[in-house]
Amino acid sequence: MGLIYAINNLITADASINVSSEDSIYTKDKLYNIRPSYPFRFLGDRASVRANPEYICVDFGQDTNITLVAVFNHNLLGTSSGADITLKAADLVCPGISGAGDWDLSGNCVTSLLDRLVSNHRNFYKKLDCVPYEAWLLEVDDVDVQIPQIGELFMGQWAEFSGNVRLTPGRTDGPEFIFGQQQTHWGQDWVDFRSESEANFTLQFTNLQNQNVFDEFHLFLRNVAINNGKFVFIPNDSYPFVYYVVIKNVGHAVRNVSGSFGYLKTYDIELRSLTEGISLIS
Repeated sequence: MGLIYAINNLITADASINVSSEDSIYTKDKLYNIRPSYPFRFLGDRASVRANPEYICVDFGQDTNITLVAVFNHNLLGTSSGADITLKAADLVCPGISGAGDWDLSGNCVTSLLDRLVSNHRNFYKKLDCVPYEAWLLEVDDVDVQIPQIGELFMGQWAEFSGNVRLTPGRTDGPEFIFGQQQTHWGQDWVDFRSESEANFTLQFTNLQNQNVFDEFHLFLRNVAINNGKFVFIPNDSYPFVYYVVIKNVGHAVRNVSGSFGYLKTYDIELRSLTEGISLIS
């Protein structure tokens, strides 16, 4: 029941990404833009049958240790007969349209993610126990979804907060729906659904007068700051919920904690899940 987090998405512009199909606007570079609201989309059922399964293949160029995979702002259902979402890893080149079957070779990392889907929740994750591989393949076999979408694909390494970090009580888990209300020049209402912010959290760092605890706090904030204040957060690893969050109040946290009056005993960090569902382009 630990608080799990992962900061760095190892998918970057340096990785080679191969996809089975690609929308001309919502392109594969949107998979790792730290904006779940600006998604990648497969080409979909437009005038021709799409590849089945669809896939995303990430070649890191060298063996890479991936211990956490997370998918944000997806529209996958996984309810049709034969549907599956599978992660595979191997020291193989990324396949062509018909080459994904080669990844079922014995000894490679093959794990189903279908059971990680949560009804009415657009994010999922899974902790992995695989040896490092060079290439990682995400297969999506979901024929009931006309245009499969993934807002952010995260592949990285998870870490666990120490017992000196806890979630404060009273946090909100329910969705917060945000609407944009505008009027035309003639006074007509124009209501447009903008986004769904799924959760807010408050992390409380305690016992900061202990140098080891303070060092953990300092290192965490430094690494998150390098990543623009964003990281993947799992509030309880015995449940399937995962969030891509941003720190709202980091400010001069370290200076405040270790100022001229000595160390504070506690420091709260407010987190907000990144916006989903914005229609940037129709």
